[in-house]
Amino acid sequence: MLVWGVVAEHAALFSLGMVFFMYSHDRKFTWLMPYCAVIASINAFLMHDSAHGVGVAIICAVFFAVIYARHVPFLARGPLHALGTISYPLYLGHAMLGYMLIDMFYPWAGAWGSRIVALALVLLWAWCVHTTVETRVSAALRNVLTRKLMGP
Repeated sequence: MLVWGVVAEHAALFSLGMVFFMYSHDRKFTWLMPYCAVIASINAFLMHDSAHGVGVAIICAVFFAVIYARHVPFLARGPLHALGTISYPLYLGHAMLGYMLIDMFYPWAGAWGSRIVALALVLLWAWCVHTTVETRVSAALRNVLTRKLMGP
C-alpha cells in the first residue's frame, strides 16, 4: 500500500518533468503541463498538507518559467548549473541512497547531521555517476552503436 501511495504521489511530477522536457525541445504547449502540475499539487496536499500543495504548485510554476524563458543567464554557470549537470543521476539515486545513508548515520550524527552527511555523499555519488557513466560510458556506447548502424 505504501509503495502505491508513493508512486501516486510522485507520478504526476515525473509526468510533468517529461512534458516539460518535450516542451523545451519542440516548444509546443500541451494541456498536460497544467494538468500534471495541478494533480501534483493536489497529491502533495492530500499526502501531506496545504503548505506542501502550495509549495509544489510554486515549484511547478518556477520550472515552467525557466523552460519557457529558454536562456536564464544565472543558470548557465555556478552551483545551480553544477546541480543541473548531475540532475539525472541525482534523481535516480537520491531516495534510496539518501534514506539508507540517513538511517546509517542517524545514531552517530543525529537528525540534521545525518541529513547533511547523506546530502554530501549523494551529491558525490551523482557526480561520480555523471563523470563515469553519463559522459564516458554513454559516449563510448554511442560511438559503438553508431559504427554498427552506419556500417563499414
